[in-house]
Amino acid sequence: EMINNPDQIEAPPQYRDILHSDSVFVRFQDGEATRNKLDYGVNQEAPTLHRGLKERHMTMIAVGGTIGTGQALSASGPGGILVSYFIVAIMVYFVMTSLGLLRAD
Repeated sequence: EMINNPDQIEAPPQYRDILHSDSVFVRFQDGEATRNKLDYGVNQEAPTLHRGLKERHMTMIAVGGTIGTGQALSASGPGGILVSYFIVAIMVYFVMTSLGLLRAD
């Protein structure tokens, strides 16, 4: 069916930007993330995200990474370590480039 009158054309639907919506606004303060109170009832407590890694946790992660590298070194020798680090470096480069491009847009 042809439209002869411009008043017959319906306006496109209007959408709110969900990133700037009041109902999903997230605040970051002191290492904690809390949602806006609009998402919860008046008497409900908003859940929070707490920082759980302490210094001892980070130390154990570092020790585990060192042990893993030592095991790979004993199994494949220094050439295998260099090749594996090179492969991981390429992957990290592409991921960081992608994140940079996403941030630039």
